[in-house]
Amino acid sequence: MSGLVQARNLRRASPLDAASRRRAIEDFTRVWDTEIRAHFDDEERLLLPLTRDPALRRRLLDEHGAIRAMAEACRASAADGADPAMMDRLGALLHDHIRWEEREYFEAVQREHPGALAELEHEAAGIEQRRPGSRARKMLTWLDGPDDKGASTMSDDRQRTPPAERFAADHLVFDLREEAAALDAEHSPTTHGHRQKTLYKRPGLTVALFVLDAGAALHEHAAAGTVTVQAIEGSLTLTVGSHTHRLAAGGLMVMAPGIRHGVRAESRAVFLLQVSLPGQARRD
Repeated sequence: MSGLVQARNLRRASPLDAASRRRAIEDFTRVWDTEIRAHFDDEERLLLPLTRDPALRRRLLDEHGAIRAMAEACRASAADGADPAMMDRLGALLHDHIRWEEREYFEAVQREHPGALAELEHEAAGIEQRRPGSRARKMLTWLDGPDDKGASTMSDDRQRTPPAERFAADHLVFDLREEAAALDAEHSPTTHGHRQKTLYKRPGLTVALFVLDAGAALHEHAAAGTVTVQAIEGSLTLTVGSHTHRLAAGGLMVMAPGIRHGVRAESRAVFLLQVSLPGQARRD
């Protein structure tokens, strides 16, 4: 979100006087150095392997490279009053890149690896601890749109307790139906008809709760660890290779590492997903 704020500020300042442009560049370079540049590195390290689409992969890398080069060029031009045309181009590219990631790249990751983002939540918590500026849970208000007339307030992670706090206890107790009801009550829209929340994440183990609308599906994917799918409410159809299995409430399926599988909700369904990685004992 702070990237969108900086994109807006660069474009707003570009037609102003030299002092205003310098201030905008100084603010941008501070956020670039403490947050955005490292965020790009994290995306390339963690998310780039999660899509096989060469066009998406190439666009991500090309736009990251262009933004990095323009960011450094803007920094160098600040001493001379900052180049207004360059500021405007950088602001536009940064804005469009972030929106493309949200609307296309992250959606592609969800389609190809629907459980992957939940599995990365522990890594995200570590990033937040090392780099506090990366926390997206703070409330941010910015003006967005071609006429900059409408104010919007955004909060990420649906105002949940940060993962580092959720997973800190040495034992946790959940009422899965209450957790599912809380997911239904969240204001953020569903992603392809499903909501998910990681209940527990430690090295070697991920436990996540999914709520699927009737007809919603998680496309075929595989995990590196042993996978269990436990139906809590409703009914699911699981496709494992050439086999199809129906899982009603109370049913459980266990799959070996690397087995490709897909999940479809025949009716509104709630299920618990666990992924256990081999050779990853708890180290805390």
